[in-house]
Amino acid sequence: MRLNKDDRSLPVLLAYERDESGNLAVWCPYCACWHLHGQGDGHRMAHCQNRRSPFKKTGYVIKKGSSKDFEFKNNTYFDYQYDKLDLKYTDEKIEKKSW
Repeated sequence: MRLNKDDRSLPVLLAYERDESGNLAVWCPYCACWHLHGQGDGHRMAHCQNRRSPFKKTGYVIKKGSSKDFEFKNNTYFDYQYDKLDLKYTDEKIEKKSW
C-alpha cells in the first residue's frame, strides 16, 4: 500500500477481514472496541465514541493485514534463554533503581 503525501502523517491501523465480502475491522486503542469499515485500504474517518480520541480529527489509514501480520509467535522464554535476549533493562539495573 502506497500512501500519498497527505496520508503519511496519519496513523496506520492493521485491519482484519471480517466477512466473506472483504469488509474490514480495526481495533481502536482509544475506544477499546472494533470499528467496522467497508472494503479496501486507505484513509477512513474514525467511528470513535471516545471524545478525546485524536482519530476523531484526523481519521486513520487502514491496511489489510496479511497472514504474516497475524502470525502468532511464542512469547514465552525460559530462564536459560534470557541471556540471548537483547533486553533494554536487566534485573540488575531494575534492582538498583529506587522507585
